[in-house]
Amino acid sequence: MTKHSLADYVAHNVSIYSLKGIAPYYAREPLHPAEIQIFIKHKAEFDSKTVLDIGVGTGRTSKYIAPYCKRYVGIELNKDMLDLFSEKLPQVELFHCDMRDFSSLNEDKFDFVLGPYSAFDSLNHTDRLKMFRDIHAMMQPGGMFVFSTHNSNWVGVGLPPQLERTKDPVRLLKNFFAHRKCIKNHARMKPLEERHETYAILNDISHEWLALLYYITREQQTRQLAEAGFKLLEVYDHNGIMLEAGMDNSHCAVLYYVCRWV
Repeated sequence: MTKHSLADYVAHNVSIYSLKGIAPYYAREPLHPAEIQIFIKHKAEFDSKTVLDIGVGTGRTSKYIAPYCKRYVGIELNKDMLDLFSEKLPQVELFHCDMRDFSSLNEDKFDFVLGPYSAFDSLNHTDRLKMFRDIHAMMQPGGMFVFSTHNSNWVGVGLPPQLERTKDPVRLLKNFFAHRKCIKNHARMKPLEERHETYAILNDISHEWLALLYYITREQQTRQLAEAGFKLLEVYDHNGIMLEAGMDNSHCAVLYYVCRWV
């Protein structure tokens, strides 16, 4: 693969979610511990209110939130995922659209907006900043915005694919061939990485090292949110532990942000 622009990164990332087996994979994924903690603590923010789920996928988070909401809207670009979703929660309003264009939602206003599973990290920098502004424009004053994103302060940033070792010889053989595939993908994608002063586009473990995803520090993410009109309330690690400002977060590949419309 030759050197591409950021726009091509997005197209490449989008194509990954259409690969065979991706939609069923997400359908099997459970809630993350951080998501459980946030949903329990902030239930009043979506209970009997209007919710927008961006990158709703197969309804991994929706089945836990939608039953409490006055109105639940989900948007998703991948049609295969929406087909699996509709089998479980047919009463939810679903829109087959791109998160970079909310025009199909008309001028709806939401109390609670969710961006689960680092959904925004497939976007390029320009589209990401625009999307934050668009989300702010679609929210009720004082509403809550919750999302996760990759942490460029993570100790694992830059590490190549690692062979998963086991004493089971059959499993080890399977891991070996999977590792070879990951090494090949990583060698193809790593030259496309970009590192900037405030963010980076990096190849990581996602989908056998095929993706190029957005990484950012907590400090820079807080600045992006403030510029879009959001106040950061809380940050959690994957295990649902709240991380106060200044605390070490190098153990976290992904951070979970809870923000308020201001």
